[in-house]
Amino acid sequence: GYTRATPTVFLYTTAISAWAETRSQEGLSRAKIMFDDLRAREKQTPWNSLLKVDIFVYNAFIKAIARQPNLLNAADKAGSIVKFLEKGEDNTIRTDIDTYNGLIQACLASPDDIEKAEQTLDHMLKTGKPRPNELTFRLIIVALLENDTPGGTARVENILDRMEENFLPKANIYERIIYSWCCEIGKASRARELLERMEELFRAGGNESLQPIRSLYNIVIRALEDQGESSDSIKEKRNEMYGRSVTNKKLRSKNQVFTLLNDIDASLAGGATPSGNTHNFNQAIAVLADSGKIWAGSRAEDILNFMLDLTFKQKNSEATPNIVTFNSVMGAWVKSGHALAGEKVSSVMKKLDDLHNMNLLEDVVADRVTYNTMMSAYAKSTDVNFSGEKAQACFDKLVELHEATGDAKYKPDVISFSTILNAWAQSIERGAAQKAESFLIKMVTEYTMDPECNPRPDTSCFNQVLYAWARSDEVTATERAESILMLMQDGNKANNLCVIPSTQTYNIVLLAISNCPGKESLSRVLELLKEMNKLPSGFGKPNAVSYNTVISAFTKQGDIHDAVKILDELLTRDEVKLDTRFFSSLIYSLSETESFDAPIVAERVVNDLLRRPNYSVDTQICNALINCWGRANKSEGPLHAMDILEEMLDGKYGSSTQPDVVTFTSVIDIWAKSGVENAGTIAEEVLDLLKNTAGVIPNAQTYTATIHAFARSNSNDKARKAQKMLQRMKVDYSRGNRDAEPSIYTYNAVLNAAEFTFGDKENRKEAFKIACETFHEIQSTMKPDHVSYASFMGVIAQLMPDGDIRNDMVRLLFRRCCVDGQLAPVMMKKFREATSTQQYHNLMGSFSEEKLPEDWTRNAKRIK
Repeated sequence: GYTRATPTVFLYTTAISAWAETRSQEGLSRAKIMFDDLRAREKQTPWNSLLKVDIFVYNAFIKAIARQPNLLNAADKAGSIVKFLEKGEDNTIRTDIDTYNGLIQACLASPDDIEKAEQTLDHMLKTGKPRPNELTFRLIIVALLENDTPGGTARVENILDRMEENFLPKANIYERIIYSWCCEIGKASRARELLERMEELFRAGGNESLQPIRSLYNIVIRALEDQGESSDSIKEKRNEMYGRSVTNKKLRSKNQVFTLLNDIDASLAGGATPSGNTHNFNQAIAVLADSGKIWAGSRAEDILNFMLDLTFKQKNSEATPNIVTFNSVMGAWVKSGHALAGEKVSSVMKKLDDLHNMNLLEDVVADRVTYNTMMSAYAKSTDVNFSGEKAQACFDKLVELHEATGDAKYKPDVISFSTILNAWAQSIERGAAQKAESFLIKMVTEYTMDPECNPRPDTSCFNQVLYAWARSDEVTATERAESILMLMQDGNKANNLCVIPSTQTYNIVLLAISNCPGKESLSRVLELLKEMNKLPSGFGKPNAVSYNTVISAFTKQGDIHDAVKILDELLTRDEVKLDTRFFSSLIYSLSETESFDAPIVAERVVNDLLRRPNYSVDTQICNALINCWGRANKSEGPLHAMDILEEMLDGKYGSSTQPDVVTFTSVIDIWAKSGVENAGTIAEEVLDLLKNTAGVIPNAQTYTATIHAFARSNSNDKARKAQKMLQRMKVDYSRGNRDAEPSIYTYNAVLNAAEFTFGDKENRKEAFKIACETFHEIQSTMKPDHVSYASFMGVIAQLMPDGDIRNDMVRLLFRRCCVDGQLAPVMMKKFREATSTQQYHNLMGSFSEEKLPEDWTRNAKRIK
């Protein structure tokens, strides 16, 4: 046994960390003695969990190595520990972000090993395990700047670009890079560009921590003047920036923001007016925008309206909105992910224009950030039919303003170009990819002619155009994508573009090729993958996404066995770390083939993973396997899906791999589509099993799938069972399960059950009564959609006898459907079945089904 005096792993970790902080040779020696002592004790008493070596001990020891001054081969010593941990000999220990940050610090202990630190960062960004944090980037940036590394500032700015993709860097990072550019001969313009970028981030988000300090402007101005360049624009920006107060009290917490929102609501209801000025309110809007909540845009606009009310009704000039206010509100809508974000941003822009034109806010005018934000809203809009055109109109307006005024605040920058390219990439409009490429060529041409005055297209710009072609169904899509890749590869020599194709670049080209039908595309994706493998690390080496895309190319053409052969070779080489997302995506791609062999091959992949010590099978993979059985084999799929569910409950795939709500819902949905006579009863049993499983709560999709199972069964009383399940769902929602709120799809499923009820007269009469109650509930709680109208029209056609009452109901329902703009082809089909020839012509009038009034169909999904 052991006594209470036995030291624990926590005490060892604390002591090793303490010796690491001494930053001395003795500290490292003592840390190693303690580390070795702990490992020896662990071997002697393997049953003692208090002496079990964990990742925190390894991290402490790596830190001791990293902090030892002038230690030779510190990077190699720390790297050998990380490699040992990555081998996974002890499955209970997993490297984390502290492990890799310690390794990077060890690499940075010697100026000769800084490149190894950059390679480690590249590895983290490519694999995502672990995902780098802010400290990771900052360690390398500071080391490059402090060691006067050749080309260090340019390397730092490259790292800064990658950092911005993951985190918003702090002001001191920008300040150090700007100062470094100012110290290099002929590089003052780069300092100016970075200062303008820093200011734009501050203005776009209202983040005061990124506000450039006055002395930073002065340093850049001095550097520009020393190198004989104009500094007028920077002087104007400095004067503009410090015309605003920066000494206002900060709103540091979300609680303060929500208190302010509550005070505004209370004020609107007759309470006291909350105190605050423009700066305070802008901070509150910025916090809302950063939250990314679906309601953030609406609440940010509430603050804007309140500021306008204070300004014009209460004559409080301290709360007058400025352009940062409007830009931040628009940014809040963009980040909210709201379906109508594009329309809302347009509304805010219109409000700004109206107030300016009425001379109420004559000093507040839209700038480049405003138009960039509008373009971003359209790029992320759900209305992909016109997103490109609307964003294009914003870009054209920006160019028009710059040409008319010559004002630099309207000159499109790299963000403007990247955003308009993204809008065209996301659009499904005909010719969208060609328009995106034309924009890119224009950008390349202008930069080549005058690199000092025009934004340089970066890798992101090229990737946006490549993605547009990858999504395009035009016959030349693959050819265009490969041409753009070639332009990137050759552009550095021909045009001094300094753009390097990334792994993402190659992956998008692989996707474009894989979308092309024919066996030739399979040969080409393998050729490109081979080319990627020859590239040096960090310059396009294939990752898990690359291989997933290649494998999917084979599965798309039904070549399942060659796809698995590629996977086997990849697992044998073990060069690319594959995570569970890779395997679940692979299995989903197999299911897309709907081949009878697909689930058998998928099960073989899963069983192979179970035998490999470095891999595990998680819930996501099991869900993909269930889906694969459901899609490929309608007869045996439901039984196999049930088997996998039971195996998960029994712990076959590991104690942590337990079914979630997606698992149960998928199994229910497979039974619903099986055509089995008692599918509804089995689906309800699965739902009951879910309710008895700890930690799993049914959602709206679960209940709706169960109702569909009843609707598709042959039961004569399926309408009653469907309605009963709807009632059960409503009770669950009323008891606090917010995810179980019935949707229009749920009610439509009940209508579907009623429409296809057969049996005797009493069964049909009951089904008709249930359909009427359900449709009435839809009208009183939400708006019917085209499926609701079509299903209820089908109920009338199937369950009502001919006569005046039926004709009256058909007429009223058809007219209401037209008024709501929900007249879809499926509704017309049911209408013809339900009505007489005479009434059909009376209601249609002079219109035909091929040329219906737009007002009748405006809200209907055009799905036949």
